[in-house]
Amino acid sequence: MEKNVSKDTDFSWYFTKEQLKQTASKAHNYTDKQIERLRAEGVSFVQDIGRYMKMPQLAIATAIVFFQRFYLYQSFQDFPVQDVGSCCLFLAGKVEDSPKKLKDIIIKSTSFSSGVELKETDDEYFRKREILLRNERILLQTISFDLTVEHPYRYLLSYVKALSGDRYLAQTAWNYVNDRHLRTTLCLQRPPQVISCAAIALAAKRNNYPLHGPAGKEEPWFHQFVGHDVSQADMDEIGQQILDLYTDKPDLQEEASKRYNSAAEDISKKAKNKS
Repeated sequence: MEKNVSKDTDFSWYFTKEQLKQTASKAHNYTDKQIERLRAEGVSFVQDIGRYMKMPQLAIATAIVFFQRFYLYQSFQDFPVQDVGSCCLFLAGKVEDSPKKLKDIIIKSTSFSSGVELKETDDEYFRKREILLRNERILLQTISFDLTVEHPYRYLLSYVKALSGDRYLAQTAWNYVNDRHLRTTLCLQRPPQVISCAAIALAAKRNNYPLHGPAGKEEPWFHQFVGHDVSQADMDEIGQQILDLYTDKPDLQEEASKRYNSAAEDISKKAKNKS
């Protein structure tokens, strides 16, 4: 398994921007723009198929993180994004306790992407089945069998509550988190707690909502959640990455708003089940 990005033995999944440029696809002479486009296409495919199959937002988000991690170490030249995307959904469904049958993943993803209605007796079905099962083995090896994925959503809701924020602040921040976290490599750059704070900061600025640190302490409000290692410059840099996406795709906020309610309910139910 070719690895062009160094990885700590503790399986940390956070890298610098420079490290993220040294991927397996780059070694195969893909440009940064080509890699960015293929990542975006793959993420859109996972989102579309996941929603088409009525998978929970958390399972879709986990599939996308698997997808992003996979292409750190594997090349787009060797693994088509739709094959990997379907595999990531299959694995994420099992990880997030919302499994989908292998045959349903294959048949529905094929129908959605190409309009072809496969049957279990078709040769093409068996070919795709073998590819998916092979890719699942390679995916597990590539991500070092590390199936732990933390998303910003839970932290975001908790932080907004601690800040006495309203539902509109939470939803606006959620939209920022969902779009940038899933559509780019931000999930490979920063922990979910930090991403949550950056999204809340953007949402507060947009809504003219004042944010204050702990009473009696002269320090940034986000230090109470992420500690003193995170600076205002870090917040600004993450915020700029988020805003850059909206410059290119201004319709994303409306799209993300439609997913907020059901995903928030998923998180609330999971939290209750664990308690």
